[in-house]
Amino acid sequence: MAFVWPLDVAVEQQQQQLVTLRLGSYEAFRGTVIVSSVREHEGATVVGVSFVDFLLDMEEVFQLQVVSQWRSEGATTRFREKPWLIPEFDRFKSAVAELRLYLEDAK
Repeated sequence: MAFVWPLDVAVEQQQQQLVTLRLGSYEAFRGTVIVSSVREHEGATVVGVSFVDFLLDMEEVFQLQVVSQWRSEGATTRFREKPWLIPEFDRFKSAVAELRLYLEDAK
């Protein structure tokens, strides 16, 4: 994973650091990482890190980003962006989701 590193904290390759990774108010990770790369990009220090004894599910991270964007933009704005969305069609959508799970189990 790569992210912008604070300018006031020194960092070197192969150095172990204790970090906290937050997505909004959600704390996705707190622990030790090993710095695998350090680069300068547009005046910022960008570091690539490897987690020590931890696997981060990136699918969860992406879902959190989508939820965060939805909250910040407001539900009514997102609804207008989806002209295919039919209100009160939840029963049909849940039936399709159940069918998908059934077909996946049948493989």
